[in-house]
Amino acid sequence: MAAAAAHQRFPLFDSLRAIAALCVLGAHVSFVSLASSKSAAGPFLAQLTVGVCIFFLISGFLLYRPYFAARYHGKESPRAWDFARRRVLRIVPAYWVALTVLALGPGLVGVFSGDWWAYYGFAQIYRSETGLQGMSQAWSLCVEVTFYAALPVYAVVLERVSRAGGRRRMVRAEIAALALLLVACTAVRAYAHEIDNKVVFLTLPANLDWFALGMGLAVLSVVAAEHGERPAPVRFVASRPGLCWLAAAVTFVLAAFVLGLPEGLYPEFTLAQRLLQHLLFGAIAVLLLLPAVFRDSDGGLPRKVLSWRPLAWVGTISYGVFLYNLAVADELKDRGVDEWVSNGRLPWLGLATLAVTVTLAALSYYLVERPLLRRKPYRRAAS
Repeated sequence: MAAAAAHQRFPLFDSLRAIAALCVLGAHVSFVSLASSKSAAGPFLAQLTVGVCIFFLISGFLLYRPYFAARYHGKESPRAWDFARRRVLRIVPAYWVALTVLALGPGLVGVFSGDWWAYYGFAQIYRSETGLQGMSQAWSLCVEVTFYAALPVYAVVLERVSRAGGRRRMVRAEIAALALLLVACTAVRAYAHEIDNKVVFLTLPANLDWFALGMGLAVLSVVAAEHGERPAPVRFVASRPGLCWLAAAVTFVLAAFVLGLPEGLYPEFTLAQRLLQHLLFGAIAVLLLLPAVFRDSDGGLPRKVLSWRPLAWVGTISYGVFLYNLAVADELKDRGVDEWVSNGRLPWLGLATLAVTVTLAALSYYLVERPLLRRKPYRRAAS
């Protein structure tokens, strides 16, 4: 049972990936059509960038949970080589294919320049000249790759820090470390804002708190499973998933309509607005994830939505949706999107972008991703 806990699958997370990908797609469509800044729904559409935050929390939860579960149960942690190999097969080939296809087709700025190595090596975010060129949404993918590299090191450090003292000390050390990451990340973002260094906002140190929230959910999930969900907050969340999503919706409305946050995909923030939006996005993502983390087989509307097979399928191909959606939206713009918007046909533009993107994402998954994913090593846990 302890070995199984380290490799537990959370099936509702496929649909959460779909929600994140659809949010990103909606944000990009509204940006290229100028709807995020020139329509009545602009404040709402501008906050769909929360999809990036959801992706980061999902990664933090699913990737860190096996490390903490193994340590909590006294089992061997995932091997660094296996972890790295799985991540490379999951991320790199499909990205390289998409980057090349889109550079040859619609055209991506800088990909075939002297900086080609930066785009293919997930390093474009570290220079202002290349940060948002190429596949511009890939800045968040570069952050993910950096997190993949840092996670095994973090797990080793926490293992050594909490080696003695039992499980209670282990959990305390985890909570303290994650709290420190939250504080440090906030300080980094505040400092980057003060010196007006936009490059920093595209890197892991400025976004690590979102991953840390997912990692915190992973710790709570392991501890709750061990103790039969005794803590009252866990029982409350597990039995009332609808309230979690209602709170997420209220928080989203707060971010969109009450706080006066700037509109558009790359807006100019005040320091207070930047930190507040970052905090609210983290809260929204946590509230969305909770019904899928605790007692995911129980009832409730959120779990029924997340169990919907078409949504789960979109989650399965969501990496391709992320890779192709902005290029598709840009291409549709070049083919007359301005007329579509002026005629009040923005919903049809979104549907057209979704249809083309899902088609490309399905091709990417079935022709590139899935054949390689089947090559991922699976090491049977010792009984």
